[in-house]
Amino acid sequence: MRKIVLTGGAGYIGSHIAVSLVENGFHPVILDNFSTSDKKVIDALKTLTNNGFSAFQTDCRNEAEVLKIIKAQGEISGVIHKSGKPEVF
Repeated sequence: MRKIVLTGGAGYIGSHIAVSLVENGFHPVILDNFSTSDKKVIDALKTLTNNGFSAFQTDCRNEAEVLKIIKAQGEISGVIHKSGKPEVF
């Protein structure tokens, strides 16, 4: 099964992408810091996808942590970046 890193996977758009990835035979590796999302989304995704993904609480700006997670996951086929701050500064 091909793995796809999905940053912001617990957000509104990211969570929908995660479900679609699982439905299409991919294994999402969700990275989210939950600053603008809720950890309950991960529980809902587990139910919807029969645990068809991996999830990690981390900030995608933390390069060392992201690389550590990616290396531990093995071969990654791609990255979908959907994390970000919705606020205007």
